[in-house]
Amino acid sequence: MGQASMPISEIDESLLDQSVKIDGFVAKVSDMSSVVVLEVYDSTGSVDCVSFSEDKYYVGQEVSLRGKVAEYEDEIQVMLS
Repeated sequence: MGQASMPISEIDESLLDQSVKIDGFVAKVSDMSSVVVLEVYDSTGSVDCVSFSEDKYYVGQEVSLRGKVAEYEDEIQVMLS
């Protein structure tokens, strides 16, 4: 059985370096040269997700993502795997 998704509001510093699965919708896509940063939200909150893959994302897209919780410039984010 796969990992259950968690509410975005529960992702915090206590989960640093741990793997999480989130389900939500893409609110914003920031495509930089080597990385894509997605703002993903659900009914509980939002979190930035960082992708190094070639996958294409668009605003409003429903997503189910897995990654590791990290901190960058004092902000919690999920590094997608």
